[in-house]
Amino acid sequence: MSPLFEWPYFNVNSKEPFLRIGGKNSDIKSLDDARKPFLTYYRSAMMILTCINILAVDFPVYPLEFAKTENFGISLMDIGVGSCVFSMSLVSVKVPYDKNVKKKFFSRIVLALKAVFPILALGMVRTLVVKFSNYQEHVTEYGVYWNFFITLAFIGLFTSVVDIDVKYLEWAGAILILIYQIILYLGVEEYIITEHPRTNFLSQNKEGIFSLIGYTSLFYLGAKIGYYIREKTRSWKHKVYVLAIITLLTWFLAYFLENFLHLPPSRRMANLTYVLYVLSINLLVLILCLMIDIFSNIGQVGVIFQSISYQRNSQLIVFLIANVLTGIINKSIFTLAASNTLSLVILSGYTFAIVYISFLFMGNTL
Repeated sequence: MSPLFEWPYFNVNSKEPFLRIGGKNSDIKSLDDARKPFLTYYRSAMMILTCINILAVDFPVYPLEFAKTENFGISLMDIGVGSCVFSMSLVSVKVPYDKNVKKKFFSRIVLALKAVFPILALGMVRTLVVKFSNYQEHVTEYGVYWNFFITLAFIGLFTSVVDIDVKYLEWAGAILILIYQIILYLGVEEYIITEHPRTNFLSQNKEGIFSLIGYTSLFYLGAKIGYYIREKTRSWKHKVYVLAIITLLTWFLAYFLENFLHLPPSRRMANLTYVLYVLSINLLVLILCLMIDIFSNIGQVGVIFQSISYQRNSQLIVFLIANVLTGIINKSIFTLAASNTLSLVILSGYTFAIVYISFLFMGNTL
């Protein structure tokens, strides 16, 4: 697995048109390139939407049904957490996969620790800042000391140390989530959602620790999908069909589990139903981006798409800055009392700042 947030797709400064369609022998330039524009658009747009939502939810203008659920259910923000993991997993396996590179177990641990240390450090710093500043927090989201950055760090650590051949990634993800769902059924689910005294590290961070299993399985499944998208043995028409079938299967299976077996999705524990819903929704969006890439006739990437694409190597930094700006705004004003007009003005300025920052990281100015 390659480090999180590290896989460039598309050079927006290239003079080559990113898409050529015309006549019987159309050359879909962007899809034949190892750097897939539709993947860049999907990942970057997902990150921007995530950044917008983490601040917008604090304003009264934001619909309550979009906010994160407490125990069960699935909302826009619930999907956003899993979408971040899925987005990173798509670019975690490089093509072609080098089967001959086999490092010793200890070497893999050292390299993995070096790779995830910045993310882990960010997670620890965020925890300290939240605790010492008395910033609002929801303990039932990840736990007392856990947060999303720590989840990302441990996903990166585990998937880097446990060396699984790309041929078996989907099996690893499927087996892991099935075993986890059985564990939840045997009593862990009740332990997670029931409020007991948080007296030790496990009970204090039970949401983050146990949901890590579900997110890791999602990461493996997404990694295999990303590998399938970028390998060149299949036509794009065939790939669209396969992705559409997977999307339908995961959606119907999630619907069946929720409505017939009474296993509702839970972002809090990242259970089987939740993972299936995240897969189906993100695959649907990914297919739409791919279809636009195939059938559109745009010869040059516009400035808005460039600003989104520039984020591809800096998503972690942009996400961190979004969290910092969210904290500053929440500390500066009482967001719940803000009028709709003021809310929209603040959110518009905040969104502009996020996009502009993505320009600055690539050495560009508006």
